[in-house]
Amino acid sequence: MKENNKKAKSEKYKNKELWIFFDEINTCLSLSLLTEIFINRSFNGEKLESNIRLIGACNPYRKRKELIERCGLTREDDEDDQLVYKVEQLPQSLLYYVFSFGSLRDDDEKKYIRSIIQILFTQEEEKLRDLTTEAVSKCHIFLRKSFGDDPSIVSLREIARFKTCVEFFEDYFLKKNDFLEKNGESKHLKDKEAGKVYKIKSIICSIYLCYYIRLTNEEKRGKFDAELQKILLEIANVHEEEKNEDEKKYSGLFEKIRYEKLSQDLRGKNFENFSDLLKIEEEFLLDQIELDKGIGKNQLLKENIFLLFLAVVTKIPLIIVGKPGTGKSLSAQLIYNSMRGKYSKPKEGEKTNFFEKYPQINQTYFQGSKSTTPEDVEELFKKTEDLFAIYKKNNKSYDLAPIYMILFDELGLAEKSPSNPLKVLHSKLEYGGKTEGTCFIGISNYSLDAAKVNRALSLSVPNIEDKLDQLKDTSKSIVESISDDIYKDNIIFNIISRAYERYKYYLNFIKKLVVLKQYVKNKNIKGKIFREIETEQEYISLLKRDRSIKSEFHGNRDFYNITKGVAIEGSRLNNISDEKQIVPKINNSIERNFGGISYEIDIDFDLVFEDIKDEMKILKEDILNEKLNTNADKKNRRGNEEEDEKKKKKIIIS
Repeated sequence: MKENNKKAKSEKYKNKELWIFFDEINTCLSLSLLTEIFINRSFNGEKLESNIRLIGACNPYRKRKELIERCGLTREDDEDDQLVYKVEQLPQSLLYYVFSFGSLRDDDEKKYIRSIIQILFTQEEEKLRDLTTEAVSKCHIFLRKSFGDDPSIVSLREIARFKTCVEFFEDYFLKKNDFLEKNGESKHLKDKEAGKVYKIKSIICSIYLCYYIRLTNEEKRGKFDAELQKILLEIANVHEEEKNEDEKKYSGLFEKIRYEKLSQDLRGKNFENFSDLLKIEEEFLLDQIELDKGIGKNQLLKENIFLLFLAVVTKIPLIIVGKPGTGKSLSAQLIYNSMRGKYSKPKEGEKTNFFEKYPQINQTYFQGSKSTTPEDVEELFKKTEDLFAIYKKNNKSYDLAPIYMILFDELGLAEKSPSNPLKVLHSKLEYGGKTEGTCFIGISNYSLDAAKVNRALSLSVPNIEDKLDQLKDTSKSIVESISDDIYKDNIIFNIISRAYERYKYYLNFIKKLVVLKQYVKNKNIKGKIFREIETEQEYISLLKRDRSIKSEFHGNRDFYNITKGVAIEGSRLNNISDEKQIVPKINNSIERNFGGISYEIDIDFDLVFEDIKDEMKILKEDILNEKLNTNADKKNRRGNEEEDEKKKKKIIIS
């Protein structure tokens, strides 16, 4: 302010106005001084020149809606973590000068969408442009509804990223086709046909990449598919005008799609939902990466890898949020090891490496913490930009120059620093965050505020802990990577995934019983405890208040280690089907990885093998042990989740 005040007095500004713009004014702890500047037009008692004009911008102090599902770990007892934006409250005197900028109406937003993506289409592709505009608009409306009508969930930044993604995919499909041809694949489409097909695939994949991946709930992802299926079907058939209306009708399954060229380009791979188009590409890319033994090819890893690859190539900032054990750091390490540019070596049996035509990665790693400062973050970006500047200076031609990647680990911890260092990201990631030669990758176990997430491509990594089918797929993949022989028996991964799923379910159940028992003891209540705890909300708040309950004590890594341990031990056995040999191995691995708590569960593994042909759908659970001092009889837990819930309520009441 002192410098600007001197500037306002100078001859240059004698008859001019000097505008000073304060961005994100409520992200710092200097609000008292800022209030003096804006209202009294002075700073530390020194008067501002009359030709100085002040303008500021800030995000609203607004709490998240409680019912909205959030990705990653949460700090339930942290007041700041409940805010949509990590900001301070504005002083009352400054609030009188605040004007709400508001948000765009749907029809106005659609005009912006059409204007931004116009460059992607030729004059002959007017229909495709209009359909794409409609599809992107529907995505924005769907995401806002999914997150409780929150207007800050999506913005015009998403549209700019969508445009960049479409351009990326068109180039990616050309390079992929060239790679497949060089490695013996026959050409499936003529050049003219391929261009049309690739554009349509690029549009569909970009829609799922920019919007679908932000949904962590499988139910919401299914609704997203259903919401967009009609408009995406029109996009898929946009070049099939010669077909009659009866042939174009959609009859429930995507195998019925009459867009023959798209099916032809997929090289025989079927898809039931349009989201499968992106999954096919995720699977292809993961196949180009060599994985060590013990790494499972689950959907989490596929999504992480593909998003990282796209972010590096396009230089779009990427933030990955998910619980520990969801493959975030592993994916970053794998993509870093694989993208070696012209030094990438072909895999065994192939003539070329897919990554040869893409830049090499040079990584700058930084781990955030509660002591991180804004100066640390500034220095991180400066250091990376300087590295590229040195390369540029020493190389006259840099068409395939290396990408200098900033890998910022533990963003969530840095966000809790008192000096709020992540506010630096607001300007660094603005306008797509595209600094020549550099890209930004952020990894966080905790959910972040909207100001950071909106400035980057955001991946919300779903948790597989409660999804039995994904647990099975992951377990199968890990076991197969360790030994093909024991994988073929089809026993281990079914047992482990089922045992883990049941174990976690009952462990969580026992935690609740422990809390309720303690509550009853403290209140000295006799009889049915629901006389005192009448509502579900009161019960939930009770669980949150109890600090002894560590809800995230066990996670995905326990499951991975259980599977690896059993697979390694199983590979040493003569007969993997012999339950007398394998049961102790599984039991030992589960007990080892589920240790560390004061109350434990005993699983009767004799019953695990009772119905081995039915893929071990029954596990006997000794839920109520002596430590809980309850009067409930020990029961076998069979059937689906609804039956479990009924029994759970009976036990709690008793």
